[in-house]
Amino acid sequence: MNWGKAIVLTFVLFAGFIGGMVYWMHRERVDLVRDDYYQTEMVY
Repeated sequence: MNWGKAIVLTFVLFAGFIGGMVYWMHRERVDLVRDDYYQTEMVY
């Protein structure tokens, strides 16, 4: 394997990793536990 193929393979693997992380982050739920979280936190 020459340098050109190794560099291209590295970029492809990196792009796949970033794409997988973006997909995983968009699947993760980020809903708030409570609708009134701010008021509850101020009381706490």
